Amino acid sequence: MERNWIGRPRGKASLLACVLLLCAASAYGDEIGPFSGYLRTGLGSTGDGHTQACFQLPGAEAKYRLGNECETYTELGWTQPVATLDSGVTFSAMAMASLYEQVNHAPTFTGDSGDARMPQIYAQASGFPGLGQARVWVGRIYYHRHDAHINDYYYWNPSGLGAGIDEVPLGPSLKLSYALFRKNTFDTQPRTNRHDLQLTGIKTGEQGELQIGLSYIQGVSSLGRGDDGWSLTLHHVQNGVLGGSNALALQYGRGPGIGLGSTGPLDAPSAHRRVRVLERFDWQGERFGGMALVLHQRDDGGAAGQDQTWNSIGVRPVVGLTPKFKLALDLGHDRVLPEHGATRLLTKATLAAIYSPRGVGAMVRPEYRLFVTRAYWNNAARDAAAPDSALGIDGPFEGAAQGTTFGVQLEHWW
Repeated sequence: MERNWIGRPRGKASLLACVLLLCAASAYGDEIGPFSGYLRTGLGSTGDGHTQACFQLPGAEAKYRLGNECETYTELGWTQPVATLDSGVTFSAMAMASLYEQVNHAPTFTGDSGDARMPQIYAQASGFPGLGQARVWVGRIYYHRHDAHINDYYYWNPSGLGAGIDEVPLGPSLKLSYALFRKNTFDTQPRTNRHDLQLTGIKTGEQGELQIGLSYIQGVSSLGRGDDGWSLTLHHVQNGVLGGSNALALQYGRGPGIGLGSTGPLDAPSAHRRVRVLERFDWQGERFGGMALVLHQRDDGGAAGQDQTWNSIGVRPVVGLTPKFKLALDLGHDRVLPEHGATRLLTKATLAAIYSPRGVGAMVRPEYRLFVTRAYWNNAARDAAAPDSALGIDGPFEGAAQGTTFGVQLEHWW
């Protein structure tokens, strides 16, 4: 899961917030609302005394994740009913705590090695007569997020701190949503207004739907440039394809709109353009499932040296050998063509033996994994990488153009 944190309490207060969340759940007993959560953790090694290293190409915004995640990350949230009016309007609140820690640090969840934050905390009202499932909300929220699970890439993610009215019915299937956001995450500085408008439920067949999103970001004059930005997303989802679904996203943004749904860099000039085309596909049969991704992203007109093209392709077939044991092969290739310099290349492969007590579907969790990962990259990728990173000249593979890691991992969501 992407760490899309919107705010954080500092220091010991971070851990205290998470502890209070668990204590409150225990104290309220049956009165508390339903829980949701996510957990991944594990350990690994390069086999020569180094802890697990993870491979990501400089300039690529994501990496193929199986056997290539170097952190412990968990989220725990609950939704709590508050009140119900005679009219049928219901009020509720949602809170979520998250913990993040890199694998080669002690579990302090503070400082450079980790964090404890509250990525969601909001109140909402729903059940308005004549408005179906529409809701009014205010706070920090994961909002209409769309991701490619194979590389944990949230390609359309308007989440943030704000308020809105969600999924107002316009007919049998059409729904309109509007939200005003002030910031994406804790690190978004300074604050500015982002207006998000989405139209969903445009039927393209029995199991097909087109979704349209328009985002407008107001410029900040204190930055000197203060250009406005905007983005447009066309997102088509086709369900029922080989037991899974296919999604195609066409996205375009300018200026601070190059976040393509979220607020991009506020100092981005209006001449900076980003185009992204992404297709993701997942399928599931009785014993054979998996996921695949194809991506093209182009940046033009930015500051000198910022223009580049990022291409990515990956596939993860998953085969069930017994009712609770499966094998997964994760293959991914990234290519970055910068405005100046040589093309950077990275190819990564992971083979994982997986025990899953709830079944062998590709998206069934929990999973207990034993994995080995092999990666290859070129000199241009090494030269662009941070010196002490996995691909870097002073990294765990000492400037080589290939490396291997192995380890164990647990992933679960509920």
